[in-house]
Parts: sequence; C-alpha cells; structure tokens
Amino acid sequence: MTVDIPADLIKLIQDNFAELEKSKELPLLSQELFFGQAIPTATNILPDAGQKLAPYKNFQQLQPAQITVLRFKIAENQHDEVTDNWCEKLLRYNEIRYSSLKKRAFENNRSSEEVIKTYTQIISLFIEYYFSKGDLRFINIALKLMDLSWIKPSFGSTKFCASEVLYKRNLFLIDRVLNQLENE
Repeated sequence: MTVDIPADLIKLIQDNFAELEKSKELPLLSQELFFGQAIPTATNILPDAGQKLAPYKNFQQLQPAQITVLRFKIAENQHDEVTDNWCEKLLRYNEIRYSSLKKRAFENNRSSEEVIKTYTQIISLFIEYYFSKGDLRFINIALKLMDLSWIKPSFGSTKFCASEVLYKRNLFLIDRVLNQLENE
C-alpha cells in the first residue's frame, strides 16, 4: 500500500537533511512500514544491532538511546519480553502520572530540548508499537501526549529540527490510524 506523504514533511526533510543526518537520538525508523514507501532523503541511523536492553527500572533513568533501541527492535520485528515489558511500563507511567508529567519531565535539571526530544521519541515508540501489536491503548496515550503544549517542538528552529520532523511524522501516522479506525 502506498500512502501519499505530505509534501510539507518531504520538504522539511529535504531542507534539513544535513541536520537530520547528525541526529542520532531521533532516527526516522521504518519509513517503508508506515508510509508504504521510503522517503527518498530520510536519514536512517540505527543503533548497534547487538545492543542489549536492560530490564526497565524507572522513568527517571530513561535515556533517549534506550528508546531508540526499543524503536529499532520494533521496526526490525525483534520483539522480546524485555521490549514488551518496557513498552507496557512506559505506557503505565505516562497514563498514571499524566497530570504531573510536566513537573516530572523537568526534574533533574533536564532542558526543554532534552524533554522534547525524549517525549517525541516516546510518542513515536507508542505509535510504532501500535502498528506492531495493534493495541489501541498506545494510540490513546500518544494522542494525549501530543496534545500537551510543552512537548511540541519549536517549529522552524534548527535546534528542534529532528523533533519537528518526527512530530509531523507522528501527526501523519495518527491521522492515518484514526482514518483506518473510522472506516472499520
């Protein structure tokens, strides 16, 4: 199935390709799986395939690189018990602590850039996990998180370029899911 990729998303990627190539924490994984075709100029930086993921401990110790590994495992259909456990625990954390997420996100002197990049990746993880497992709870929390203004990247800022691309990609995928659900 081929999907029409929004022209503004393709243009954003093409205009900022050099910046996106450097973005190791926000790779555009599994483009073909989600769009039905590759975005010709999208960067695809992958983590070390042999990297093991330790069992989930707590959200405060979460690193963007761990989310990248989870996304990679989902993209490559390398699900295991650890991957599923991480996704479930991240889902529960964000659901249960939804009302206090902003306060918690900025604990330990995290910058807004770090928080935005982390949450953009988490939203991507939830959407990709939905596509892999079909569990609507992950789309539900992704929608809730995308609605939070403090998670949205500053559009047009080179500092948030990769986050902006991933955010717009997430909007496109959410729209696609909602249209599919509406037509069922």
